[in-house]
Amino acid sequence: MANALTCRTLLDEVRHEIYETYIFPRLVPSASEHKPVCKNNATIIVGAALEEATRVLCEVDAYPAPKNFQWMLNNSMGTKELDTLAYAIHRVLYQQANYTAVNGRSILSYTPTSEVDYGTLSCRATNLAGQQIDACHYTFAAGGATGPAGELQLA
Repeated sequence: MANALTCRTLLDEVRHEIYETYIFPRLVPSASEHKPVCKNNATIIVGAALEEATRVLCEVDAYPAPKNFQWMLNNSMGTKELDTLAYAIHRVLYQQANYTAVNGRSILSYTPTSEVDYGTLSCRATNLAGQQIDACHYTFAAGGATGPAGELQLA
């Protein structure tokens, strides 16, 4: 939502008037808006073998829906932000070639290629009310199991 300001302009002495409306973005969130929070507060353990493509789902509760997500990997080598091409942001009524329309979700597609690609994954969303304070956490461990159809199993 936005705030509107209507201005009146007097054109001549005969009282010809023009009304113009300007829309300004709201700088303070309304009472119904809230920053994103994880739908699942527990740390989830995700297992994957080297060179095994894995999808990790980050779901948040937020109003309005998140505009973007940030994924980070933390391990003994330090902390790094993951490339935005590695994940999709799912939004209401928004569709693009690589993802479908779902609200408040980001799915990371991640393939570990060496031992340094394991560690703690974190996901943080941002919406118009602000950035998520406490990130969602996932322990990404080596040696994950896959089911017969290749579906990821959470340990």
